[in-house]
Amino acid sequence: MPAIAESGVPGFEYATWYGLLASAGTPGPIIRAARKSK
Repeated sequence: MPAIAESGVPGFEYATWYGLLASAGTPGPIIRAARKSK
């Protein structure tokens, strides 16, 4: 599999991010635990 630049897209950049979603009403201790676990 060729790299992106080798495929004709020079200078291509990307970023990765992750998120965590919780339903309204999720108990506070669970939200706090998720915030602490970095």
